[in-house]
Amino acid sequence: MKRSLFNTKQEQNYKTPKNIIESLTKEFGFLYDPCPLNNDITKFDGLKTNWFSPVFCNPPYNNISEWVKKIVEQYNKGIKPIILLCFVRTDTKYFHDLIMPCKPELRFIKGRLKLVIS
Repeated sequence: MKRSLFNTKQEQNYKTPKNIIESLTKEFGFLYDPCPLNNDITKFDGLKTNWFSPVFCNPPYNNISEWVKKIVEQYNKGIKPIILLCFVRTDTKYFHDLIMPCKPELRFIKGRLKLVIS
């Protein structure tokens, strides 16, 4: 069965490609992940905890607005840097109302990122 990230009824646990994690770790050091895979097993909910720096967040895309709200909350508490891996959707309300006011450094990955199904 073909899976699509745009279909929110599909599986939401996708691993970030190893080369992306390695590159970010090299630049920023150890990265705290508030969205660990298999959180149904660990019962960990990154939306209900305080974070520590630096943060790498590859959230489930079916709940992206709630994760962006949490990112802004933690950012305003001094948790920096926060690296968010998300679709480039500059037309969305959350992008303009939540992300842009933080004056983020934006980086774009050339080509289509191939996430790994867990």
